[in-house]
Amino acid sequence: MEQRKLGNAGPTTVVVGLGCMGMSDVYGSAAGARFPESQLAHLDSERSAA
Repeated sequence: MEQRKLGNAGPTTVVVGLGCMGMSDVYGSAAGARFPESQLAHLDSERSAA
């Protein structure tokens, strides 16, 4: 099974595909959902480090 390392010093995990099924049918609409600014900043810093 293919594995990938998460981040520079993160754990190794198996690659899992989500397929083509729409998630909103199961989990509901994302309308109005908010992603905390601190998490967005972290993701941006990870992208620029790569």
